[in-house]
Order: sequence, then structure tokens, then C-alpha cells
Amino acid sequence: MDASRIALTGSWSISIGAEFEIVNNGDSMQAVSGERVVYVSSLQVGAPGRQLVPGDQLRAVTARRLGAGERISHIASRCQGDATVSRVGDKWRLEGAMCADGTVATCVIDFRAAEDRAWAESIWRSLYCQPGGLT
Repeated sequence: MDASRIALTGSWSISIGAEFEIVNNGDSMQAVSGERVVYVSSLQVGAPGRQLVPGDQLRAVTARRLGAGERISHIASRCQGDATVSRVGDKWRLEGAMCADGTVATCVIDFRAAEDRAWAESIWRSLYCQPGGLT
């Protein structure tokens, strides 16, 4: 799997394999490859031209809204977030958010096999917000 960085909404990007078909929904992105599906959307938090809401404050809010499942977290560079991994019917799902100052990216990754969990976590951890991308 050769990964490439794909631009998302706002100033976010994600690293995903070339085997994925990318569907740009305008306000969100889906990537599909067989039983693996990645959905990502982002939003800016706060009024334009005002001081950005710090990423750690956004993380505290998004972490409280996560549902049931095994929790994981990630802090790297200017991005930080939390996610849960749980069984949903006959598939697995990672649901989470990644936060940076003034912005949140939400992510849902569906996968069929438990052994694909490391892959799903790596996709979620690859979410990155470009510095200076917000106005």
C-alpha cells in the first residue's frame, strides 16, 4: 500500500493508500477500498478574525462526546485527539476526532477484520492540520 497525503476540508489532510477511491462531498471526504471505508469532515471553531480556540480545549470537549468502546489517544506536533474502537454488528468501527487550534476533524473508519485495527488507527493518527491554514 503506497500512501499519499490527500487534502481534506479546511486545512486538514490525511495519509491514505492509493488503492482507495476518493469521494469528495464538498464538506467531507470518503475513501473506499472494499470493506474499508474512511469518512472525514472538519469544521472551524470560533469566529473568523478572533483568537483561535486552543486545540487542547477542543480536545476536552470532543473526548467527552465519544461513545462506548476502547479509547485511544494521540498527540503529535500541533494535532491531538481521541477515538474509540468498537464492534458494530459484523464490522469494527473507529470513531474519533483530531484537534488543532481553531479546528476539529471528525473521523469514522469502518473495517471488517479485527486484524485491520492497526491500519485504522494509523489512518486516524495521520490526520494533520496545516499550520497557518486557518483565517
